[in-house]
Amino acid sequence: MKYKDIYIEFERRLQVMFPDMILDNKPSSDLILQYLNDGLNRFVTTRFTGLNYKRLGFEQDQKRIDDLKFLVKEQSFDVDVTNTITLPNDYLHLLGETAYISSADKCWPKEGNKPLIKQTDVIEATVENIDSKLANSLSEHNLHGNRAKPIRLIKGNKIHLYTDGKYIVEQYKITYLKKPTTFTLDNPMYEYEDLPDYVINEIINLAISIYLADKGDNRYQLAQNEVAQME
Repeated sequence: MKYKDIYIEFERRLQVMFPDMILDNKPSSDLILQYLNDGLNRFVTTRFTGLNYKRLGFEQDQKRIDDLKFLVKEQSFDVDVTNTITLPNDYLHLLGETAYISSADKCWPKEGNKPLIKQTDVIEATVENIDSKLANSLSEHNLHGNRAKPIRLIKGNKIHLYTDGKYIVEQYKITYLKKPTTFTLDNPMYEYEDLPDYVINEIINLAISIYLADKGDNRYQLAQNEVAQME
């Protein structure tokens, strides 16, 4: 769907749903874009978290998978000596992660003359518990034989990986939910590519319900019913 068509569809659907609405009282162009983007953000948030009519979050049924699968991305990073990675600019939610590690430990398997790079999970940490995890001598982030899992801490827009210094994180891969591109009229004839038309239709109905709620319009519930039916 083109950007201009998304904008026009908001106006058209508002008039179809509420034919008695006076055209002179319709929202301005800027407000329509604001409500469309509010609808977009609410769609992504509610479908991911499960705060919706179905009470189902991302990947809890096929509809929820289909709602957001177009925003799922993967990215791999080569890890330097700082073990610090900058999150992508479009990062929104972390969905999965894998670390690739190697070690010169004598028990570590080799591929030719080089230590084999092994795929492993990570240990999640927060600012509150990172110190206790690092101090735990039994933690799996310590190299035991040929096994280890680095500790991962997300702080701001950085991912920090911690090891016991006896192995190296060679590469790190994340699967994440990206921020959707916002609606705009800067290039009205361009196609909106982040989400398919059937998802955009739900977003338009969400935008209309937000608009009516802000106006205190008693037809808000009718718009909410339209949203519920599309879920």
